[in-house]
Amino acid sequence: MELFHLHLKGMNDNKYKEGSILDINPNKFNNRLYTRIYTSNVTVPCNDYRAIVDVINRYAIAAGLGYFDGRMNIGELFDYALRRQVSPEELYKLLTDARDIILPMGTNLREMAMEEYRRDNCPDKPSRLHSLYACSEEGLSYWSKRIYDGVTDVLRIEVEDNPFVSNEKLLPDEGLDYSNKIISSYKYFNPKSKDLDPTSNEYLIQGNVRILEKVDEIRRG
Repeated sequence: MELFHLHLKGMNDNKYKEGSILDINPNKFNNRLYTRIYTSNVTVPCNDYRAIVDVINRYAIAAGLGYFDGRMNIGELFDYALRRQVSPEELYKLLTDARDIILPMGTNLREMAMEEYRRDNCPDKPSRLHSLYACSEEGLSYWSKRIYDGVTDVLRIEVEDNPFVSNEKLLPDEGLDYSNKIISSYKYFNPKSKDLDPTSNEYLIQGNVRILEKVDEIRRG
């Protein structure tokens, strides 16, 4: 079966070349979604808030708590900002960094809930965290528009094993609480797609994949 994979450059680029064969082994392959979930944190570099951190350090050293360096929990920085007046520039950066930390959390929790559902109810189906994603030719325009930044290679691929097919519209709502995200995951792993637009179908691939050719390059941001 021939499909298309959108490879965001900057992660194992040497493996995504024409003629390469990828072994998508679910016990070894971690995709970008997996990496994003398990490397997410709520800290920011102290050097980004030097004026605030220097004041915090004076109090910390005086109290025998040691010296903050490297990275600091953004919640601690907000606590300080709420207790003392900070400049509009510092506050704006705090809000911007907090936004960048908080927004992905909804996706992360959704994916963790979906993995929990899959593991407990349909372990024979592929994990969204350990699969290569692809789309059909008719869905290529739809998925290309979902790229918001970076440089992405559009690769035509040949898939050895039949992939699992579901639809983006069946993903649990990120606004649901965790337990209901788990319940709602049923729809994704048991898709009834007759009423769904096939252009938003997504293919979860495991097994051998051959990179046939690079057909396009998308630059955004």
